[in-house]
Amino acid sequence: MSAESQPEIHGAGVGHYMCFFWQPSYYSEVYGESLQNASLYSIIPFVAAAVSTNVAGWTADALASHKYMGMTSIRKTMQVQLVGAY
Repeated sequence: MSAESQPEIHGAGVGHYMCFFWQPSYYSEVYGESLQNASLYSIIPFVAAAVSTNVAGWTADALASHKYMGMTSIRKTMQVQLVGAY
C-alpha cells in the first residue's frame, strides 16, 4: 500500500507540520511571545507524548504480566489513553 492511500499517514503529517512550523508563529503572532519562547512552548506536545507513551507502555506491561486484562483490551485501553495525550 502506498502512503497516498492511507489517510491516517496524511493526518499525522499535517499534525506534525502544524506543531513544527505553524505553532511557533501562532504563539508569536497571537500571544505576542518572542519566537524563542514560542518555540519552547511548541515542544510541550512532544514532551507530553513521549511521557504518556512510556507510561502507557509500562502500564500495558504490568497489566499483561499480571494477567489483569486480555491483550486486546489492553491495546484498546492504551489507544484511548494516548489519544488524550495528543
